[in-house]
Parts: sequence; structure tokens; C-alpha cells
Amino acid sequence: MKTKPILAAAFLLLSFSLSAQTERGTVFLGGNPGFGIATSRWNFFLNPQAGYFLHDNWLLGARGGLQLELAQRADDTWKTSFLLRRYDLFTRYYFLPEKKWRPFAEVGWRWDRSFDQSVYAAGGVAYFPTPLISIEASLQWHAYLDGAPSRIGVS
Repeated sequence: MKTKPILAAAFLLLSFSLSAQTERGTVFLGGNPGFGIATSRWNFFLNPQAGYFLHDNWLLGARGGLQLELAQRADDTWKTSFLLRRYDLFTRYYFLPEKKWRPFAEVGWRWDRSFDQSVYAAGGVAYFPTPLISIEASLQWHAYLDGAPSRIGVS
């Protein structure tokens, strides 16, 4: 029974790309899902992303963060809200072309729903099981422009 939580966690850490070719002129589409559950609150996340390869292995893209929240009120009714949590502009470079495992570096600018801004740098690896699909994982570092402490995250 312990394998279900492990598989769910692994699924949430991965991003899926629907266009795995990294040649100039290729369109990049992808995203990753997520969820969080507490006693009186359920959150579901979807982070779609799209981009365009300006040159071989060099991507310019945008990413959004959508959230559906179900929160239980004091009178036992549920409130539903749909939020645009954040949006990013980013650029990414893939190394080791023509390999199934391709490391990448990414930098970007993020705005969140309270209009806080951050710049971030990420490093990761993309696995290309087929020419049209990649599975990615990355480690990110965010520096907030309002002076808030920097954060490290996994995606």
C-alpha cells in the first residue's frame, strides 16, 4: 500500500512535454498537475507551459499556474474558487542534443497572484522516451525582488 503515495509523489514531481524535439522552429507544449489535501481544504493545480525554439536547443516560453480550491466554510458548505496563481516567462537551453537524457538550464521571471516578483534559475534533466515526449525534473532557486528570503524547490 505504500507504493501509491510514492507513485503519486513521483508523478507530481515530473513535467510532461508534448513536443520533445528541440530543433529550431519547433513548438513546445507541456505542463504538470498537482494537488493538496487538508481537513477542510482541497487544492488542485495545473501548470500549463508553451514555448518556441528560437534556435536548436534554445527555448523561449511562458508558464501559468492555475489553482482550483475547495474550502469548507463554518456552516459546512463548500466554497469553490478558481485562481491564476502565477505566470512565468522563461528561457531554457538543452545540452547533449540527440541523446535520450538531456540536461537543461533555465532562467525566468515570475509574477504571482499578489504581484510579488521573483527571478529564478533552474537546472534539470529531460528524458526523451520517444521523439515527441519528454519527462522532466528540475531543481529551482528563486530570489524574490521584494526582499523576501530566497527559496529552493523541486519541479
